[in-house]
Amino acid sequence: MANAATSILSLIAASFYLVVLAGCMAAYIAARRFSQPSSHWRTWALVAIGFLVLALLRLVGFEDAAREALRHLLALEGSYDNRRSFQRPVAAGILAVASAMVALGLMRQWQLARGRRNVAVVIALAGLTVMVAMLGLRLVSLHQIDMLLYGPLKLNWVMDLGASVTVLGAAVMYVRYVSQRP
Repeated sequence: MANAATSILSLIAASFYLVVLAGCMAAYIAARRFSQPSSHWRTWALVAIGFLVLALLRLVGFEDAAREALRHLLALEGSYDNRRSFQRPVAAGILAVASAMVALGLMRQWQLARGRRNVAVVIALAGLTVMVAMLGLRLVSLHQIDMLLYGPLKLNWVMDLGASVTVLGAAVMYVRYVSQRP
């Protein structure tokens, strides 16, 4: 159940994550039904679980609670005013690790991927990685990153919706590709 602080936008986002989850489950079922490689159905299961977790985190207000807990902890330690000194390296680390994971994963998968169904699996995994990286960046809450994420361009919503729509599109395409195979 959503807590009292859950905004309407968070409810909408969680609902959309559940739509993406349904698409991933359809791809999972299609992969199993049409005897696709086990890596395919495992990836679709992983992405589906990822979006389920993202929906639950939105509904319970995890990000806001975690940010508040971190602020409270820093205030207790007396280091709240110096938080930027470690927020910058953490944010840079999240970006570096996420970028490396995406680059290495995509490069490896792209080399192995032959055909549109394999590419759809790679795209779905990349979309989930973007979502997890966004979660990490929102948790760090560095002023400069917050200005990009929540500023006039609303990159937070653009990237969140973009990655979600991309995963949903990949799932729909995957189902279409494997169900049309001879």
